[in-house]
Amino acid sequence: MRKLFNPSADDVELSGWTVSGVDAFTAHEVFAPIGARDFLLVRLNFPLGLSGVNAVHLFSGFGVLVDGFAWTTPPATSFGRCPDGAGDFATTTAASFGSSNLCP
Repeated sequence: MRKLFNPSADDVELSGWTVSGVDAFTAHEVFAPIGARDFLLVRLNFPLGLSGVNAVHLFSGFGVLVDGFAWTTPPATSFGRCPDGAGDFATTTAASFGSSNLCP
């Protein structure tokens, strides 16, 4: 399970957007709208999960890469932007599905 955060004051329509793992040509999923300053949980099935070398890529409905993150070592918990939606990716202190990242 992964989450997206909308830091803006407006709802964002994500229909047609896709997400993938290290292979950007497989494992795409379509998203729903995400509310202002809200989280959207996305169910992903990565073959290696967070325990292996992998990546996450977010593509717009036009196929343009919007965001991405790759890792080479497994985190003790999870990865998240610290602070939500603006900072760099970091290993969080605990998993925080559907709520703010628990940053060190």
